[in-house]
Amino acid sequence: MSFLDDWKEWSTAKKALSIVGVCCIGLIIIGLVIGGFSSDKNTETKISVSDLALSSQGYGMYQLTGTIVPDKDYSYLEAQVIFYDSTGAVIDKSPLVWNMNDVHKNQTIKMTGTAVVSGSNSPASAKVLIFDGSISNDESKAIFTQNITM
Repeated sequence: MSFLDDWKEWSTAKKALSIVGVCCIGLIIIGLVIGGFSSDKNTETKISVSDLALSSQGYGMYQLTGTIVPDKDYSYLEAQVIFYDSTGAVIDKSPLVWNMNDVHKNQTIKMTGTAVVSGSNSPASAKVLIFDGSISNDESKAIFTQNITM
């Protein structure tokens, strides 16, 4: 007896359940295959940043300090700072506050750099961004972002 003969003997309910089951298994397989090929930036690029601080050095200069521990090797990392006034308006950007080449997985790095605010505006807060490539204006490409109240 062949599968076709068995199929003909099944009730309509059994046939419907079989078709639904096969479709569900197919969707699960498709989801797993697509999930295996997609990339999630959060799983690709992770760094641990601690003790992050911005301290005034006078004359519009601010020292950025922190400790970085990456979860993988990077050929280049850089930090940028965007300064905001009390209303949330951008008052200045420091595009290259800190950088380092050849960063290794689980290496502890003490970051120190200088950011500058030009003019007479005093920042109320700042956003620190770390990128795994050279100077970028696209904040969505940052592998780390943290706001700091000053």
